[in-house]
Amino acid sequence: MSDCCVLAVDTELWTEHGESAVVAWQCKSLQKKHLKAKCIDSPTAVKRKFRDITIAYSGWNGKKGKKGKQQKGREYVRIIGKSKYAFMIRAYGFQAGTAKVTYSWDEDKQKCLSFKKEKTSKSALKKQLENQKHLSNEKISQYLKSARSCKVATGVLKAQEKKVLVARKQYANISLELKKCRAKREKHGTKLKKIMHQKHKKPQKPKKPKTLCKPKVTAPDQVALDVTILIDGSWSIQHSGWAYSVKAAKRMAESFGAGTRVSAAVFSYESKWITKGPFTTPKKAVEAIGQASFPKGSTATAGALTSALLNIKRRGFKGAKQIVYVITDGVPNDVSKTAAAAARLRKVARLAFIPVGGGDLVSHMKSWASKPASRNIFHAKDFKALSHQLKKAVKSTCHHRL
Repeated sequence: MSDCCVLAVDTELWTEHGESAVVAWQCKSLQKKHLKAKCIDSPTAVKRKFRDITIAYSGWNGKKGKKGKQQKGREYVRIIGKSKYAFMIRAYGFQAGTAKVTYSWDEDKQKCLSFKKEKTSKSALKKQLENQKHLSNEKISQYLKSARSCKVATGVLKAQEKKVLVARKQYANISLELKKCRAKREKHGTKLKKIMHQKHKKPQKPKKPKTLCKPKVTAPDQVALDVTILIDGSWSIQHSGWAYSVKAAKRMAESFGAGTRVSAAVFSYESKWITKGPFTTPKKAVEAIGQASFPKGSTATAGALTSALLNIKRRGFKGAKQIVYVITDGVPNDVSKTAAAAARLRKVARLAFIPVGGGDLVSHMKSWASKPASRNIFHAKDFKALSHQLKKAVKSTCHHRL
């Protein structure tokens, strides 16, 4: 801040080396070096941004007094903020005389502290040199140089410390990349070993399906057993239950040997044959069951039993034993019709049920299945247990008489 209290003197603010005026009367004409920021030339008070600071100027007509009147000759220039640039203060006199100009500034504590330390160390070194007058001029100049270069050495040390930090970060990044590279190499090595192992491994022959039921036949064309598989396709079994039912039905079909014909149907709103014939070989039946689609309907069990009865009467092989398996998880649409259809079917075929889930369903089936019920009802707690129960059903129905 600077104050001037004589009418014929202006307080001015210039750049560090006095090349350009920042605050001055007719400052535009006092520019040796072009400034990006506008200089301040105002008769009244003004506050303006200049580079990294704000400058408050009273104006060259002077600051206002208590009564609001301009006090010519009493001017001020205030720098608000901290600047990285240096400035020069000038007093311009329009006529001969004496003027009083006061100025002050706030110090940068860190820089002042380092400056004081440097000054103290130099002073101490100077006193030490004065006490040792016997030293040569060369020795004294060396001491002075070392004191002057202390600041430079500190700067160099800090620069080196930064380089060390950068190097450490680079080392950490390189170490991480190396670990990733080694992990990839191990992974690729494991894959390569597997590929080489598979290449040299002898191809295994596909396992033949295990035949659980081999009816006795005397001639190649003789049919000793007709098997009918009825699969529930109602909504209640859901997609997961349907997948288990198809898988189990395929295993059941392939578990019969030569001398057996197999037919398969899916029932929901109605019963639909999925095998052509509908009686066909066990192998063709497996293929047909695998291509069956999920109808997502109701549980028309009575219709499925009636359809199986008609098929046996029309296309059943004379003299062959007839077995019907029903895979279901729900109570039929019509219980009384189902009971009547089961009674008619039991007269020409052995009727076995594989219920999945609740016990209420099993109590109904005891009166529907062929006697004894213990050998013709194979209860699966859930669909995961279905394949095991079908295996038991095949063994039981195949090794006992109708």
